Amino acid sequence: MSAPGTAVAILRAMLADTVPGQWDAHGGHVAAVSEAPLRVVDGRSDPDSLRYYGGYLVCESCDRKDAGFIAAAHNLLPDLLDGYDEMAHRMWKMELELRCAKAALDEAEQTIEYERSRRYVAPLRPLERAGLIRIYHDNRVETTTAIGVGA
Repeated sequence: MSAPGTAVAILRAMLADTVPGQWDAHGGHVAAVSEAPLRVVDGRSDPDSLRYYGGYLVCESCDRKDAGFIAAAHNLLPDLLDGYDEMAHRMWKMELELRCAKAALDEAEQTIEYERSRRYVAPLRPLERAGLIRIYHDNRVETTTAIGVGA
């Protein structure tokens, strides 16, 4: 599977290679037509399609709804690709911001743990070393308990 950026580049290249201009579904003869002239093939063009279909023929003899879809796909694809590029950029930016926020939270947790230890636990350490109390810390509920051992 190719990366999304590669697929977008391929679609943009394919679009650049199609007949330029807006396409329209011509209802009278069920065809998709272009307002821009088609590329000349073998030194010939088809001037009759302009008169007969009302535009330069892109495809004919297709179902009415398919002609509209073909025209809409060509006309809307540039906007769709631009929207995709913008969405991909926003998602990348949001992911970066999320990573920064997670790093800030981790740093805040470490600071809180350090401050809690310095303020509340450190003064009790001499009593623990003397065997008078035991200090238990439960990270799940952020509590520290000092239990007297007895005399």
